[in-house]
Amino acid sequence: MKLPNGYGSVYKLSGNRRNPYAARITIGWEECDGKRIQKKKILGYYPTKEAALNALAEFNRNPYNPESSCITFEKVYEKWATQKLPKISQSCINGYRAAYKLCGSLYKMPFREIKTEHLQKVVDDSGKAHPTLRKLRVLFSQLYKYAMANDIVFKNYSEYVDIGEGGNDSKRIPFTVEEIDRLWLFVDEIPYVDTILIMIYTGWHIGELLQLKIEDIDTKEWVMKGGIKTEAGKNRLVPVHEQIRPLVKRLVYNKGTYLVKTPEGGEPLKYHCYLDRIFTDICIELDMDHRPYDCRHTFATLMDKAGAN
Repeated sequence: MKLPNGYGSVYKLSGNRRNPYAARITIGWEECDGKRIQKKKILGYYPTKEAALNALAEFNRNPYNPESSCITFEKVYEKWATQKLPKISQSCINGYRAAYKLCGSLYKMPFREIKTEHLQKVVDDSGKAHPTLRKLRVLFSQLYKYAMANDIVFKNYSEYVDIGEGGNDSKRIPFTVEEIDRLWLFVDEIPYVDTILIMIYTGWHIGELLQLKIEDIDTKEWVMKGGIKTEAGKNRLVPVHEQIRPLVKRLVYNKGTYLVKTPEGGEPLKYHCYLDRIFTDICIELDMDHRPYDCRHTFATLMDKAGAN
């Protein structure tokens, strides 16, 4: 069978070889002694002629750089991280790094050979709760976006990864004493850990905390005024526990209108931005599985233990 000009070629190598058929492609043209000739490169070696022709056909349908065929998951992550991580907050960086640590079985695999089943196995074997799995899928999506932009792959298998519906997210699980101690340990090292502690010590819903303005904080009487959930809950006064007063004071002295601001300094900070870019990343880094409402549930649990209504 004669292949079209510039399509490439398949030929058999001499000797007893495991993969005797070579597929060769045209990667450009050059002038030689006044003649225009093709520049060729080996696409790969295959066990049968049919396999070599199929590889050649796939290449012509979706041309790619043959050198990318051996790039591993690990290398794609490193290249992506070099571009992406300097542009995002430290908490997001920590979240991506924690998600990457779950992908050990993929590190040495050529990225082009990774399919849905490989990604799904990482998810299924991780033993992590839904917030962590959500971050893992985001990492997969980011890596495939980079790989497709650089002609390493032409199909995004991350779209088919199933992380479930997050049924456990509706369960209210209070922070343990050990977890609260861990938050205090990192409050000055990881941005926004202070917001989690403030919710635990005040009982604010996350939406209420994000809507608090600096003018709503009285640092003389140490009370906050806010609330958006119900008529009874609106404009209520919440005392500021002495342990979190330094955290609140630090936020009050930041310039701006709202108590909590975006990582870029803008305001107000939206719920989904806080959940996906901040809260989930902190939980991943500190090895916790919680939702923002767990902070309020923790407050109620601690109040109950103290004999308060």
